[in-house]
Amino acid sequence: MYPKLSVAEEWWGGAEHSSAPPLLLQDGDRPMIQITSGEIATEKIINSLRSPDIGAVISYLGTVRSFLEGKRSKGLAFEIEDAAMKTSLEEVEFEALQQFDVREIAIVHRTGSFAVGDDILLIAISSAHRGPAFDACKYIIDRIKDLHESWKREELFN
Repeated sequence: MYPKLSVAEEWWGGAEHSSAPPLLLQDGDRPMIQITSGEIATEKIINSLRSPDIGAVISYLGTVRSFLEGKRSKGLAFEIEDAAMKTSLEEVEFEALQQFDVREIAIVHRTGSFAVGDDILLIAISSAHRGPAFDACKYIIDRIKDLHESWKREELFN
């Protein structure tokens, strides 16, 4: 019915890519929550949420910023087990689906260590109308930001 997010069996990247394969969509299932150390297949995930009765597909791509609290950042790492991260994100997804009139939510979160500018989080939401999609996205971002307080470790320059 809808594509599934899964890790590619073949990685077509070269030296410029991370060693882990990106998430790819495969026929058969729908996207929801994925945890990966690889790149995020942003366009494919967003496109997987399209359908004729959907009027809005919105997305948020979170990246590692260069400054935190006025200090220059080297990067960050997430210090949580993948299963615990997935469970927490599934709870956030469930909350958003209960509170907002949206069709589907895809959340892809990367694990590991990241440099400034790296993508770490994709949230994509489909809905008949844009308002609920934007409201749900803001809710999810805020909830994940709260979770990050205990998950992430920032590396700052002195």
